[in-house]
Amino acid sequence: VPPPMSKKKNSFCLDTHSLVSGFCALKKNKKEKDMVEFKVIEKEKLTIVKFELTTGVVSPEELKKFKTPQVNLTKGVIISGRGPIWLHSFLAHEYHPAVWVGHLDPRLNGAVIVQSHTKNIKEGDIIQLG
Repeated sequence: VPPPMSKKKNSFCLDTHSLVSGFCALKKNKKEKDMVEFKVIEKEKLTIVKFELTTGVVSPEELKKFKTPQVNLTKGVIISGRGPIWLHSFLAHEYHPAVWVGHLDPRLNGAVIVQSHTKNIKEGDIIQLG
């Protein structure tokens, strides 16, 4: 379980990551292009973890190498990004200890909650982003 993120900006970009245009990028190796870039946006009651596939595709084998950004697990986490469903599932599993986890659905202008550890927010709820 990752510890809560410190107040220091971009403190999740460590060792296997680099900070690129506000995104924390997972590096395959020094010669190859970053495969996935993460950007963490901290809000008062939630954290948004955005990802972008910079190489266009990512293979399932890469999950073994992923180091996800640390977030404050005392808040909800919204996962946002265009990628395979198994990548979204992996990220939801990684952030499971958070108060709740949702996936952004731009058509709903909000995130659909897929797991929750609080009575106030339930699976199937939509957290509106304004």
